Amino acid sequence: RDKLNIGLFDAAHLLAPVAIASSLGLGHVKVPIAAPFNLGINGNAITVSPALHAALMEQVDGDRFDPMATAKALAKVVAIRRNA
Repeated sequence: RDKLNIGLFDAAHLLAPVAIASSLGLGHVKVPIAAPFNLGINGNAITVSPALHAALMEQVDGDRFDPMATAKALAKVVAIRRNA
């Protein structure tokens, strides 16, 4: 969470409520982050910076709530960033 909040990481595997707590500033400095990938019903999520979330939303084809569509969008963003 801390490395995500200071911009060292663009994404991290966290419990989904950590993104909410971070956005509300609970326990530390208020930093907006998003959890667009839910990994299961136990609260695990891939949590990303607002910039990475925006890049994902630009690349998503179809329903942005479809896990397959967001996974494909992430693959596109990774490929773009790798070739940049």
